[in-house]
Amino acid sequence: MSSIDGATTVYPYDELVYTIENYDGDGEWFISNTKAKILSQSTHEVSIVITSGRSGTFDLIYRKNDGQEEILTVSIESF
Repeated sequence: MSSIDGATTVYPYDELVYTIENYDGDGEWFISNTKAKILSQSTHEVSIVITSGRSGTFDLIYRKNDGQEEILTVSIESF
């Protein structure tokens, strides 16, 4: 189970915030494709916007400094 806290079902053009839970170290956020983009990020929080107007999925990835990754798969539902 992912330690990333946030919505797993979203809608086109939503703006959302996700946080990493139960981790005190540093890391960096990534998105697996162009269906969403990062607006801003800090060590434990990221703001993203859904850029796709269509349904689909993307992975939100938090890469810890030790190289381990937490991955949350997010589904985009169309209206």
